[in-house]
Amino acid sequence: MFGNGEWVIYKAGRTSILGWISEAKVIASSSSNEPIKTMYQFYTKQRVLNGKQPLLANEDDLQTSKARLKESDIRALQELALLTKDKQWFMELSRLRDKVGIRKNVSN
Repeated sequence: MFGNGEWVIYKAGRTSILGWISEAKVIASSSSNEPIKTMYQFYTKQRVLNGKQPLLANEDDLQTSKARLKESDIRALQELALLTKDKQWFMELSRLRDKVGIRKNVSN
């Protein structure tokens, strides 16, 4: 299962599209409420259809992106979030920066 804000690659035939998950919706679950099928809202900046509209993707069509942001990249994005007054994006980047910092400290 993929989480909100996670960078993924959407595979459609020979096409690979890099983007991020904005929302996960369980569309089928078992009698014990265990998710059976999840659909993901997926955004990309690549020119696909109308780039501003989210794509819907099945979990089977997605894979985790190996591309990782560095802490300095996240700081630059946080500055952009501040300039655009996007508090939610800033907070998401803060959580991501904390994860990157933890990963960096563990590997040292």
